[in-house]
Amino acid sequence: MPSQYPLNVMSAAVVGIGSLLPLAAPAADLPTLDPIIEARPVSSWTGFYAGAFLGWRWSDDDATTTGTSGFQSLGSTIVPSSLDLSGNGFLGGLTAGYDHQINSFVAGLEGDISWADINKSSSFTGAAVLGTRLTTSAKKRMSFFSTVRGRLGYAASDRFMIFATGGLAMGQVELETSVNGVDAPALAWNGSDDELKFGWTLGGGAEVKVTENISMKLDGLYYDLADSNVTATGNAAVRSVGALDGIDYAAESDNTGFLARLGVNYRF
Repeated sequence: MPSQYPLNVMSAAVVGIGSLLPLAAPAADLPTLDPIIEARPVSSWTGFYAGAFLGWRWSDDDATTTGTSGFQSLGSTIVPSSLDLSGNGFLGGLTAGYDHQINSFVAGLEGDISWADINKSSSFTGAAVLGTRLTTSAKKRMSFFSTVRGRLGYAASDRFMIFATGGLAMGQVELETSVNGVDAPALAWNGSDDELKFGWTLGGGAEVKVTENISMKLDGLYYDLADSNVTATGNAAVRSVGALDGIDYAAESDNTGFLARLGVNYRF
């Protein structure tokens, strides 16, 4: 009898386990848990930003003679009717602004300031008059440019936006003109105009978010500033010659151009 005791215990255990099996649900009937995937939050263009940019400027300006009738009557073979002051060059600067997004539309205000050393000079030496040839020269330089503009954009996605922009433009423009006697170097006319010019600008571009806080921007702007006007008055040697006294050279130049800029912004 004692030798059968372990067998009885094992049999009872098997029966007990078997009685519990109906209580366990088959593996196929267990609910499956889908992996939890956290959706990426939708990015918004609303907020402040600041950044820096590099760019290139083109212009197609001329200095047109607007001098006294006596000077203009000398003729284009002696003094030019205009001098080419078209110029281009690099510029760089800082920008800051604010955007507000409503649905897919983005409205904002942006300002920027650029520094450059863009200059162009031109000269013309004509036929002799009163015993000397005259060399007429003009030089234009822009060292500072700034805009304050509104922006209206369309967010094609939460990471990409195209926009139009326009507003106020200003720039520090210097125009110098001179006329010098080649065969009579004592004769000289000189004048300059160096002031902050105001005008308007219009353009557009695109911006893409590289990360939630970093965006890259490419834009183009056309600008039109107030004209520069210079009168180059004759020196004492000029005024001592009766035929030249009171004959002053003057020039007028428009201040227009196009900017293309690539920048990076940090969005707060």
